[in-house]
Amino acid sequence: MINSARFRLATGPGTATYVAFWIVFLLVPLPLVVIWVVVGGFFVVIFALVELPVFALIVLIGVRYFHMACWLEGTVLIQRRIWGMRRCDLSTALVTAESVSSWLLGSTTPLPRLVVRAPWSGHITLWLRNPARRQARLPADQLMTLARAIEWGRECDPWIRLVTDGLRRMAHDPLGVGGTGPFA
Repeated sequence: MINSARFRLATGPGTATYVAFWIVFLLVPLPLVVIWVVVGGFFVVIFALVELPVFALIVLIGVRYFHMACWLEGTVLIQRRIWGMRRCDLSTALVTAESVSSWLLGSTTPLPRLVVRAPWSGHITLWLRNPARRQARLPADQLMTLARAIEWGRECDPWIRLVTDGLRRMAHDPLGVGGTGPFA
């Protein structure tokens, strides 16, 4: 039986990350304002051209971190987006496992993730090792709940069985010493 109560998965960054992001976000344009007030003119334009790509990168990283927050409600995976929520029913969507490195999330080592694709609602990327929390794995109970939600009603599908068996192995081997592949 799948629990229909909504609970947050441990995928998004913690409060300290958001506080640090907002401090950096507010401090990056500060030198531009100081130069504009003190010197003005040509120096502001030159400094703005240098600072604009840095500011854009900070915003891009902030959006990526914001999108990492996910909830599970029964078999429905919900991801926070800038313009609302994205929902995919894990029991009917195409679920694939992969291992990638993401420099935008501060990691150069491959991290496992699930990609959930539903034709009517786009896709959701769910990191199984959180790059925002020193690559900590999702807790075992959350991995097991994800596995149950993915295979709900399609236990005989070999592809789904491969993904859910990987999630269960990851839950039972928290140190990651028992194997390779996308769930290592």
